[in-house]
Amino acid sequence: MVRCCLANSGLARRGGRSANRVSRSSSEFVISRATSRTLVGLVLLLGTERALAVNAGDYLFTPTVTQGEREIDLYGGTGSSGDKTRAESNVGLGFGYGVMQHWFTELAIEYRWQSPVGTGLDAFEWENILQIGEPGQWPVDIGMVFNVEKPYEASRNSPQTEGTSIRFGPLLQKDLGKVEVNFNLLITHFFQSSAFSSTQFGYQSQIKYRYSPPLEVGVQAFGRFSSTQIGRAHV
Repeated sequence: MVRCCLANSGLARRGGRSANRVSRSSSEFVISRATSRTLVGLVLLLGTERALAVNAGDYLFTPTVTQGEREIDLYGGTGSSGDKTRAESNVGLGFGYGVMQHWFTELAIEYRWQSPVGTGLDAFEWENILQIGEPGQWPVDIGMVFNVEKPYEASRNSPQTEGTSIRFGPLLQKDLGKVEVNFNLLITHFFQSSAFSSTQFGYQSQIKYRYSPPLEVGVQAFGRFSSTQIGRAHV
């Protein structure tokens, strides 16, 4: 999975969705994510409902925010759940802004490619990161994510509907010298979906070593603990 970001940091302080950025002036742009950092990722998906182990929605949330930061996110992935499943590729483009000291928001549009269907608009996404406290204030940095995704059903070649979903949960991060450890617990709820159980419980995790700028090496894992059918909700 590849993810890159063009960001403008309006406030010079530690933080940002990609943590541990150095202080920069408001007029200086920085390239982060995959363009300036090398991250070796191992992606694990538990459960059988999701066809792909990697898609445009599978990226790690981090709990820190930089007020005034402006981001252009380009992210994507490709994968398959096995030999009998066609590979799919997903790509997304997002525009984000650090609205307040503890609030980052981003709007994104995502596309999907699958043979022999081709490429089509896949979904619209609204992401919000809330930072709780200041980085280093507590033994573990804490944040919350609240994500809304609306699929573009007209482009899907399937009788099933995915339905609008919300995803939320705590984001945890611990720095141990040059090692960064992340663990996120996420709850996803689907509205009027025939493709997924109404509620899913999952996680994201990462262990990353900051070898030497701009090189960073680590392992990431994404998965689900369980899925439940709580009942139909209507929006």
